[in-house]
Amino acid sequence: MKKKTLILTIIFAVLILGLIFYLFYERTLFKKPSKEKAEIPNPASAFCEEQGGKVEARNFKDGQKGFCIFEDGSECDEWEFYYGKCKKGEKPCKDLCGDGVCQEIVCMAIGCPCPETKESCPIDCGEKTEVPCAKEGEKVNRNPLIGPTDQKCCEGLVEVRESRSYSVCKKAQKVLLYYYNPEKDKDENGNIKCSRDGLVAIERLIPVSQTPIKDTIELLLKGKENLTEEELAQGITTEFPLDGFRLKSVNLKSDGTLILEFEDPLNKTVGGACRVGILWFQIEATAKQFPQVKKVQFLPETLFQP
Repeated sequence: MKKKTLILTIIFAVLILGLIFYLFYERTLFKKPSKEKAEIPNPASAFCEEQGGKVEARNFKDGQKGFCIFEDGSECDEWEFYYGKCKKGEKPCKDLCGDGVCQEIVCMAIGCPCPETKESCPIDCGEKTEVPCAKEGEKVNRNPLIGPTDQKCCEGLVEVRESRSYSVCKKAQKVLLYYYNPEKDKDENGNIKCSRDGLVAIERLIPVSQTPIKDTIELLLKGKENLTEEELAQGITTEFPLDGFRLKSVNLKSDGTLILEFEDPLNKTVGGACRVGILWFQIEATAKQFPQVKKVQFLPETLFQP
């Protein structure tokens, strides 16, 4: 019995030792190499830091570039410094050639942009090629972080913003927005008449849609943001936009009566016969440019009361 127990103990010990040896042998001699590769540092960046510089990355039209900035404020393109083409102290200004802006007038202090000319930086200061206009349905970039923003829609199209980054060119139709010029609304004694005589039609483009009357009235209610600096200088003005005032619905009856329903939670359309009359005239005249509109009615009836 004792002999049998001893044999079993020896067999068990051998198995344990064999397992330990197998695990050790497998992990050390047959260990698979790691798939992860050690990241190879940029030699130019490493050289810059070894020489006491600090690497700064800048964004340009053709990508990102690294610059080695020294304690005295001078700098070098990191690769030019690496190959000995630029030395510490040689270039006290900031090289921005390729950022899309011609730095013709710069400050003279250390760290200011380097002055640029057609010869030194043709990519920024050279003759600019004409950007082709965008056709119907095409997108135009309006995010300077993505790229150039100088492309425009072709003639007969209007730009409609569809996101923070881009607009879409859509087929346009011309409409008139009626604003007010008090200088055109005076009597023989120079008094303002507060009449329709002061209305001035401004031509604008809106996208072709199934709701042109609604789109035009809503554009009018945006007020002064539709006016150019030149138009404002001519004395053309408006009190629109009014806080909280917005178009709620549009209903054109078969007899040509256009019912415009608004929301005015802050009562911005109330007060002063001259003031509210001009606001009324602007919306009415803008709506009546459409031949199917014969009469304009406002809801609720408490709007535009003196």
